[in-house]
Amino acid sequence: SSPDEKCRQLAKCGLRFAPEEIVSASHALEEVAADEALRGKRVFRMGSLGRPCYAELAGMLAVSEPADIAGCAAVIIGERRYDWETTFNAVINHLLAQPDCRLIVPNPDMYFLDRRERIALAPGAIARLIRETLRDAGLIVQPILLGKPHARIFRHAHAVLERRSRRRLARERVMIIGDSLAADIKGAQDFHYTTA
Repeated sequence: SSPDEKCRQLAKCGLRFAPEEIVSASHALEEVAADEALRGKRVFRMGSLGRPCYAELAGMLAVSEPADIAGCAAVIIGERRYDWETTFNAVINHLLAQPDCRLIVPNPDMYFLDRRERIALAPGAIARLIRETLRDAGLIVQPILLGKPHARIFRHAHAVLERRSRRRLARERVMIIGDSLAADIKGAQDFHYTTA
């Protein structure tokens, strides 16, 4: 979800935030766009990356129709519903044909619980399926993982904190409060944050 969408969701619970107060793992696409020279390049988006689209906010030109994947410099695994069979086949064949194409995973979670407390596949599981299929076909792909516990989101969030506070912040002076030992707490501790 985009910051605007997240603010609307939080408002339903009585919590008021401005979109600029929200930092999402997909915001780290800004860093990836710079590091991988993807600004101004076409990228293929599997599913949704929020409205407005995080990839476009980072300066990339996002397409989502499998017929438009040719020439894309990266594939970004988003969320929500899309035609899996057509999209997976297009992505796998594109990555085989263009092995330098990057596979980017903003949310590395394997699953989440839906409204009925049932498991639903998340982008991390989709990335694993793509990676393993490609490995069986003879291509080794290392996805770029953005969300917790990976360092990119912590680097991005820390830079945002420093910009907003207009000063340098020692990592040990930042506390992360999380509900996942494997993602929130491990990632924060690896980044030398204090955790709870």
